[in-house]
Amino acid sequence: MDNKRAIHKLSTVLDLFNHNDAGLKGRHAVRIRFDYDRLNNSHEYTVLNREIPKESADSIIVWLNRNVKSEDIIHGLKSNILDAGNYI
Repeated sequence: MDNKRAIHKLSTVLDLFNHNDAGLKGRHAVRIRFDYDRLNNSHEYTVLNREIPKESADSIIVWLNRNVKSEDIIHGLKSNILDAGNYI
C-alpha cells in the first residue's frame, strides 16, 4: 500500500535554523509561513518575524525559492523545522 499523501493546499509555519549558512546574519530562528496551492501550481514564503528588515526578509525568500523545493516541505516535513544547513 502506498503511503504518499495527496496534498492540494497547505499553509504551515516553519522555523528556519542555520540561516547563516544561507549567507544571512542572525542567531535566532526565522519564522516562515509557507503557502502551497497544487491546483494553481504556486507556492509562497512569508517571513513572519516583524523585527527583520524587509531587505533581509526578501533575501531569505529569494534563498528559499532557489534552494528549497516545495516537495521537500510538503512530503518531508515532520517537525516544522527547516535547517538551511541541509540545503548548502
